[in-house]
Amino acid sequence: MPQQSPNFKGNVRPPIEMPDHVLQRPKNVAAKVEVPLMIQIFAWYCVVRTVCFLTFALIVGIAPDSPTAASVIEHFDRFPRSMPPEGIFYIFTFLYGMTAYRWFRRDWKARWITMFVTGAGAAQTLVNVIANRMAGNPDGLPPGAEGMLIVGCLFNLLICCYLAFYPGMDQAFDESDDGPFGTFGRL
Repeated sequence: MPQQSPNFKGNVRPPIEMPDHVLQRPKNVAAKVEVPLMIQIFAWYCVVRTVCFLTFALIVGIAPDSPTAASVIEHFDRFPRSMPPEGIFYIFTFLYGMTAYRWFRRDWKARWITMFVTGAGAAQTLVNVIANRMAGNPDGLPPGAEGMLIVGCLFNLLICCYLAFYPGMDQAFDESDDGPFGTFGRL
């Protein structure tokens, strides 16, 4: 007698109980990661800075001889005159725009670069303040500047520690995501 296939019409298999370990396992559902508030605030801060620098560049580029352009150059361009102010404003527009893009994407490289920059900047300033004090250089800093430098260092260290140790920061910056542009977006 030929063997019949167990899947022929009319053959009903008896129900099978699912083991508990299979029922407890999560289905391929990605958990929504709650983005910390400070990450959102910093990303929007970068967007605001991008818009400001773009506005400054357009003011200086469209009407370079106007009193408004002179005021913008006087108050917001602190760089030597080796490059025109319009170019500097466009460079800062690009840098802040790219930083905002990376932070909105929650790129892990942006997190690590920010941690390095803030930590290294704080360490450099603290070393310079200590060296200035040890050298006994009374003309090194104007009165009150040392306190402001130390407050700035503490603020930078706070940012660095926040990015390094705040709970959920590893989940907020996923290292496996290539983003919408594949590896092209991962410069």
